[in-house]
Amino acid sequence: MSSIGAAVWPEIESLLAEQGWVHYNLDSDIPPNRNPDPIHLSIARSRLVETGVLEESSAVLNGRPVSVWLDSRALASRGRKTQVIRLASSKRRLYRRFLGWSGYNRLCGSVAEAIVAATVESLRGTCIWISPGTTAGDVKQLLGRPVEIGRSLDYAGHWALSPDDPAAGVVPFAVEVKNTRSTVYPRDYEVWDLLAKISTFPDVLPVLIARRIHPITFRFLKDVGGLGTSMRRQWFSPRISSSEFSEVVSKLSLADCRQTTDPIEPFAPLTRFFSETVYTPSPSLLLEQLTKWSRTAPFVRRYSDLRDDGLDPKTRRRLWFSFSQELEEEGLIERGGWGPRSLRGGSSKRAGLLLVSSGHSRSSGCS
Repeated sequence: MSSIGAAVWPEIESLLAEQGWVHYNLDSDIPPNRNPDPIHLSIARSRLVETGVLEESSAVLNGRPVSVWLDSRALASRGRKTQVIRLASSKRRLYRRFLGWSGYNRLCGSVAEAIVAATVESLRGTCIWISPGTTAGDVKQLLGRPVEIGRSLDYAGHWALSPDDPAAGVVPFAVEVKNTRSTVYPRDYEVWDLLAKISTFPDVLPVLIARRIHPITFRFLKDVGGLGTSMRRQWFSPRISSSEFSEVVSKLSLADCRQTTDPIEPFAPLTRFFSETVYTPSPSLLLEQLTKWSRTAPFVRRYSDLRDDGLDPKTRRRLWFSFSQELEEEGLIERGGWGPRSLRGGSSKRAGLLLVSSGHSRSSGCS
């Protein structure tokens, strides 16, 4: 960072955790897709602040505090202090503009929901059946029963067990879309917002769609009976000035930010997920996951407080530990490796350490 001097945290995560910075700048033998986890970057940041290598510089812009991280070495370099301070001010203004977009549902959150709806709608009558009146971002009923927790889901439908044979039956599913900057980990609000909402529907398969879902979260979803997919994009409305949008995301190195087309079109990776991935290796995957979910849903219901985005970290850790322990005691852990301690199903010591740590930075975004 010494060659830059100042950066906002999502910019650092984007460069180091997503864009192969280590491969291109440190060691070309490390594959470009092998990057540090965001949670580890947050731990490293704390250590660098403690040792004086990094320092945080905050300012209130339009009533909202915005932080930028400064390289103390660059600040101490002769003739660079003024340059770094000016860069920090510029980054704060750019990031405040980004936060304005991502905090406004019509410019961010609902945009991803509309992409999911357009994708699923394009598959209507083939591998997916959709109930009349289903509206993106406002699904208040599943199988004729009201959604009790959270009141609404982002989308819902039915997967055909055999697209070529309607008589083979269907598997109901419900979707939550999280169009946020943060990488989603198993105990995060984004996961539990979905699971808690569907915990009273053991006969409906939960599906999580987010910008980035950590591999360990896929292990967790596999065990509890859910499905998920990463879009590798954070979507924004075309109502934002394209030139202004390009300036902000390029200067903050947010390479996966995209504006949608108007009208919104299906997104090819999502199309493959809904029409191909869930049928691999066989359609029995849907029934297997639904069977798991019918067993774990009552446990999720008891721990639905984990969907509270404002839950203090200590309480979240305590609830998460208890939930994981209950599932293990009931023999519901298959893959493991995602809990706060060594769970059956694989080498999870490292994963346990990962998820009991003080928590990764929640990069601002929208849902």
